[in-house]
Amino acid sequence: MVDEILTFEQVAELLEVSKNTLIRLLAEERIPARKVGRKWLFSREALIQWIAEGDSRQYARKNEQEEQ
Repeated sequence: MVDEILTFEQVAELLEVSKNTLIRLLAEERIPARKVGRKWLFSREALIQWIAEGDSRQYARKNEQEEQ
């Protein structure tokens, strides 16, 4: 299970983006993540699904609808 949860640094490396780009995605709520304390954590599975689905805003809306 540990490999399924990624840190901020691991996600930046995985996506091959700068830390500033990842910060912008988080600020715009365009990437699936959870803030725990002062740390951002990411599900590898959710990131893969997010990438596969293309539009990150559409991904967020879909998950909100499923939760209702």
